[in-house]
Amino acid sequence: MHTVVHLAADITGGWNWERMHRFNIGGTYNVFEASKQNDVRRIIFASSGGTMLGYEMENPYTEIVGADYDKIPGTWTMITDDMPFRPIHLGYV
Repeated sequence: MHTVVHLAADITGGWNWERMHRFNIGGTYNVFEASKQNDVRRIIFASSGGTMLGYEMENPYTEIVGADYDKIPGTWTMITDDMPFRPIHLGYV
């Protein structure tokens, strides 16, 4: 096998470190370990949480996440790929 695409994650509601560690972190580790054992040359990993994490604490994303649509301004700065990484992002691994 040449490439593995890893998109899986536990997205059940709420923040629960045990579930996050077991399924998301542990599951990702398992994907990498199985890939290593089977001589996979490339792993493609994507995470929507990793691209948005942290922005939900800022206007207007707080309002969007909270479905408080009356407080969302008519225009706002969009998140773009050239914005600086936040400390929570790993960038390239």
